Amino acid sequence: MKKTLVALATLAATGAFAQVTISGSVNYGYKVNAAGTSSVAGLKGDRNNLTFSATESIEGGLTASTMLQFRARAQDGEAAYYSSSATGKGQSLMEQVKLSISGGFGSLDMGRFTNKFGNVGHFMEDSAYGATTTTLYGRNSGQVQYSTPSLSGFSGSYIYARADANKYPSGTASGNGFVVDTTQINNDLAIFNVNYEMGPLAAQISNITGMTGEKGTAWTVVYDLGSGLRANVAQFRQGGDIGSTTWTSTATTQTSVAKHTSTELGVEWKTGPWTLAATMQMNDKDLGVGKTDGGTKLTKQGYKAYYGLSKTTFLEFEASNTSNGVTTADNGTAYYIGARKTF
Repeated sequence: MKKTLVALATLAATGAFAQVTISGSVNYGYKVNAAGTSSVAGLKGDRNNLTFSATESIEGGLTASTMLQFRARAQDGEAAYYSSSATGKGQSLMEQVKLSISGGFGSLDMGRFTNKFGNVGHFMEDSAYGATTTTLYGRNSGQVQYSTPSLSGFSGSYIYARADANKYPSGTASGNGFVVDTTQINNDLAIFNVNYEMGPLAAQISNITGMTGEKGTAWTVVYDLGSGLRANVAQFRQGGDIGSTTWTSTATTQTSVAKHTSTELGVEWKTGPWTLAATMQMNDKDLGVGKTDGGTKLTKQGYKAYYGLSKTTFLEFEASNTSNGVTTADNGTAYYIGARKTF
């Protein structure tokens, strides 16, 4: 349950009520990666968060809102995200910071926050076990997003983020490219999205110019089949090779990703306390730059099963199987079993 506080300082200064909403989530469990190494941790950083948000009506029929979100690792309480590759440096106190103005013109969002790119129908988009085609550039620093009002089910959005505000590497993945080290980030990010949502159908098409100069298009279609069953198909087309030959983050050495088209298929079924999903990602070419033998033509399957003990408490299982990954460490079966509590 979300908790609401009255901001007394604002009340005293203006005589008006300003409400702050506090929400969050804690997730913890047992993990085994594709190499067979086990650990205890959360499913993902954004599953362990504390979020503060506030909304206020202002002059001209506009609404002003803000959001601050802290994310922590479940196993030790450390900050889940870093703004520097140096060990022990640059832990992010707030992973998301957002200021928004909205009204009849649409909405304008500024800061670092989860944007609208890829926000349609990826059933395991927020998990390392999902076979999702478009996940990167979904949250950036130095970001501005304009969203139009909806008209007959159609809406649009434009996302811009400064390259010099996004220097820390985030990791490789097929279907999206990746942000590499400081020397490789040469372009500001620009994404145009067109969304449609009406009845059982939801869709998005996007055009992307990434921070390493990569260009691509992405689209997703989701259809509600009824009785809690939904299906999706998505595709990402990367227009050229990106990244350096190799680069190193604090966790591991990553490799560049070659021009390719990545396709995702998925199905989700909600019935009673259960949420079940299965996803598959396929690629038309080797993801390793210069590779043509099929050895890095990644295929991945992802599965999840959630059981709701209540509206805010869940048992969770997720698993994935990867073959022909960019690195041999990517290949194999990984799984997670744990629990989540939201408030």
